[in-house]
Amino acid sequence: MDISGFYVTVIRDPGPSQKVGWLLGPYDTKESAEADVQWARNKAETIDPRTCWDAFGVTKLTRPGERGLPVGKLGTKADPFWTRN
Repeated sequence: MDISGFYVTVIRDPGPSQKVGWLLGPYDTKESAEADVQWARNKAETIDPRTCWDAFGVTKLTRPGERGLPVGKLGTKADPFWTRN
């Protein structure tokens, strides 16, 4: 059985040498991840002001088996760290 989730992602230097960051997630639906793109952009810019030049969006990750999905680098929006800020 495959497991899938959606993530708010950032892309730096689009093209062959691009770097992708999985910021928030996993989300159950694409719509719920899309609703947090601007929020994640704002948080990312407080950490690294250069992200104002990066591309933000939503990516779906599907993994085979039941290994579970990784948590985004910024965690989830419900993490206590972000709800205080």
